[in-house]
Amino acid sequence: MIELRDYQQNALDIIKKALKIKNNCLIVQPCAAGKTVEFVAVVDWLIKNNRTCLILLDRKNLIKQTYDRINSYLGIDDKTEIICSTLSKKKDFNKQIIVASRQTLCPLLEKGFKIKINLLIIDEAHFINEKEGQYKKIIDSLRIVHPDIRILGCTATPYRMKTGYIYGENKTFNAVDYKTTTQELIDKNWLCPLKWKVRQSDLNSYLDKVKISSNGELNEKEQAEILEKSKYIKAVYDIYCDYYTNRKTAIFALTIKHAQLIADIFKSNGVNAFVIHSKLKDNDIDTAIKNFSDTPNSVIINVGILTIGSDIPSITGIILARRTRSTALFFQIVGRGARLHEGKTDCLITDMCGNWSIHGNDPDNPIVIIEPNKEPKLKLCPKCEALNNMNAKICVDCGFEFPSLEKDKVKINKPEVETKKKPEIIDLDGKISKKNKIINIESDRIAFKKHIAIGKATPCLKIEFYKGFKYLGHCFVFPEHTGSKKLAQKTKKTWFDLGGFGEPPKTVDDWIKKRIDLLYRCWLTIDKAGEYPEIIKIYRWQ
Repeated sequence: MIELRDYQQNALDIIKKALKIKNNCLIVQPCAAGKTVEFVAVVDWLIKNNRTCLILLDRKNLIKQTYDRINSYLGIDDKTEIICSTLSKKKDFNKQIIVASRQTLCPLLEKGFKIKINLLIIDEAHFINEKEGQYKKIIDSLRIVHPDIRILGCTATPYRMKTGYIYGENKTFNAVDYKTTTQELIDKNWLCPLKWKVRQSDLNSYLDKVKISSNGELNEKEQAEILEKSKYIKAVYDIYCDYYTNRKTAIFALTIKHAQLIADIFKSNGVNAFVIHSKLKDNDIDTAIKNFSDTPNSVIINVGILTIGSDIPSITGIILARRTRSTALFFQIVGRGARLHEGKTDCLITDMCGNWSIHGNDPDNPIVIIEPNKEPKLKLCPKCEALNNMNAKICVDCGFEFPSLEKDKVKINKPEVETKKKPEIIDLDGKISKKNKIINIESDRIAFKKHIAIGKATPCLKIEFYKGFKYLGHCFVFPEHTGSKKLAQKTKKTWFDLGGFGEPPKTVDDWIKKRIDLLYRCWLTIDKAGEYPEIIKIYRWQ
């Protein structure tokens, strides 16, 4: 017997009503809402009314899962068939219920195979391209045989990167017929709450300059060249050390090489890391996922495998180590952490590549890429990196109290040089240098990070400055380098400039622990003439 949750029963009722009066129906529900169970309920309804059905899916694991679930609930093995070359060589198009992959079905229809179907169910309906592609070819072929065919689409993300929403005039679906929101399911304890942090660095400024390819995505080669740099590979591991050592973590990488580089740094530090990508055999992917699920405090680094149809409820952490311009892909990634699991209270998502600033962080109210004037109304906690609503007075994560911006500006000593006036910088020969680019700017967030230079044993502290979500520059201090008087003086001066009192901490870890006592807003003089911005002076509060 099929037991439907209240929202699933509502969806079934809407589907029945819609398909009786029009030829399409679109259901929008979050990842992990249980769409497979709804498919089973729809099939049960069709079987009882002697109707035929084709369920079109994109991934082999989803085809097997859906086929098994239908037969398990309804016991209709003799009426169902799989059309998927990697799962079955049989191709009986006369069965009442067909579960098929688009990759196998499309070439068969192009060769002249004909199927008369009453209802076509398309999972992940946002894959439909109205102008070209396998989905269009399949729909066109089915309509030739049966012009009145009904189409039911299901998706968590009803939009495409280049064309926007998948419903409306001249689209396969004319409207969203039923929608269940992520927040509704969290409130009813059907989904796990999502927590957000943002790791800002100069990485985002470099990614902003990557060219956009003809498909609307960032140029993969250019993005990979940036992400594969050693400091950004290490940044992934640093995020893990900061927040994820007690979480089952999925890391989303850009390329196979990128994923392997990330895995290498985790393994070299004694962390179990599993890598999955499209070049691996299915059995190897399944084994890696099982080992990840069975191994405490492990990470799984994937390239395009976990974005759709994966079912790993134990995931309690997600690190986005790549950028995408696809709103659908972004929220499909986020949805991997939404499933419930024993002992799981939330899923922590850390975005290190600025995806949230493109798409927002609310699956129910996304910023679709074709809406250029819409911006996320969010702000970042200067103490714990948590994302907060723009109107929040208290940080949702650490309780930091956001002060009034106008009130704060009164407390700051502005630099001697006017912000809008470019100061003259004199070269050694007495001439004004045109190479220097000096700016004075207010920083409203400061991040403290432990840094160990290549080939060095003693750590130093990297201090990064931001204005809003824009990276301004960084400087280093050296509390553990005891042999240099010059470095000691710089460390002490920086401590004082940032609002510290008394002697500065003696270790990098103590600096990071005591950052709560330091400023999070200051004024900076920055020289931007070189490859990296140089912090010349920090102006402290009064």
